Amino acid sequence: MYWLEKRVRDNTYVVGKDYDPTNRVKAFEKSLEREPWPLGLIYKSDSRKSYNKNISMFENDSTPLYKRKRDISVIRKIMESKK
Repeated sequence: MYWLEKRVRDNTYVVGKDYDPTNRVKAFEKSLEREPWPLGLIYKSDSRKSYNKNISMFENDSTPLYKRKRDISVIRKIMESKK
C-alpha cells in the first residue's frame, strides 16, 4: 500500500487557515480543483443544519450509527417486508 500513501501525499494539500469555508463560490471553485486535491473543511453553511442534525435518527441519540447496538430481529423484519 506504499504506492497509495505516496500518491495521496504527493497529490493532496490541506487548505490553509486563511481559507474561508463560508464563501460558497470559493468552495465550489475549490471543489473543482484537481491534483493536488484539497483536504479539509471546504464548505460550511451557518444557515443550514448539518447532516446529523437534519436526520431524525440523531435527534435523541448522537451516537454514530456504527457504534449503536443493532437489534437483528428488527433488521430481519425490514428485510422480510421488502421481499
